[in-house]
Amino acid sequence: MTNSSESYLLESGVRVINFKSLESTQDEALKFISENTLEAPGLVIRADHQTKGKGRRGKEWVSPNGDGLYFTLALETETDVASLSGLSIVAGMAAHSAITEFMSDDKKEFLKLKWPNDLLFIDGDSPAKLGGILTDISSFNTKNRLLIGTGINLLGEVKLENRLTTSLESLGVNSSQFENLFSRIVSNQVNFFSKLVKEGFGEFADRWAFSGVGYEGPISVVSMNGESLNGRASALNRDGALKLLTDSGETILVYSSEIELA
Repeated sequence: MTNSSESYLLESGVRVINFKSLESTQDEALKFISENTLEAPGLVIRADHQTKGKGRRGKEWVSPNGDGLYFTLALETETDVASLSGLSIVAGMAAHSAITEFMSDDKKEFLKLKWPNDLLFIDGDSPAKLGGILTDISSFNTKNRLLIGTGINLLGEVKLENRLTTSLESLGVNSSQFENLFSRIVSNQVNFFSKLVKEGFGEFADRWAFSGVGYEGPISVVSMNGESLNGRASALNRDGALKLLTDSGETILVYSSEIELA
């Protein structure tokens, strides 16, 4: 593996391989697990900079050098794929839980997880994106290998077309805490994943509904062909689908669509 700067273990036992620059931590993690044995509890590929960072639905994840936290956690399980349908949400909840530990009480209530994978700071009418999650699952022999990509803006605001962004620095998190936060996110993602495998998605659906972690306001659901349906994000189904309460009063399950705040 070229361009690696260091390799070390976190307190959780997860090994981290840190790079100065990569095209994509997701691609590098996929390459690693296809060529090497993945040791428990998992492996993190991290980069200070990504030249072709990946977002959901093939979008680019803008990754300025040193301004963000960019990493992919690789995990392995014999659990069937159908039982892992809520993985993106679980990984996002893990990141949300970690981040709010480092935020002041007057700000943490405004950090929300927008189904299925966006971390937004919503204080008033101008939601700002703080980060996001990207997950991939592939089969290898009798096991499924999972990649959980995480991107968090640490410093400054990334410039995105038609979207406001924010950073942990802007939200009052001291830069001296960034490494502790990284370790906590990884630990949470490993632990939340273990809980998903052992107990299913039910508790996470309840957590979304009752803890205030999930955004449950007005949204527009945009399908692959560009058609949109307006309503309100009301809850999560037990399989991870979003329950949309439409403006006509009908409840629809959303499994794969682009979600925009209305």
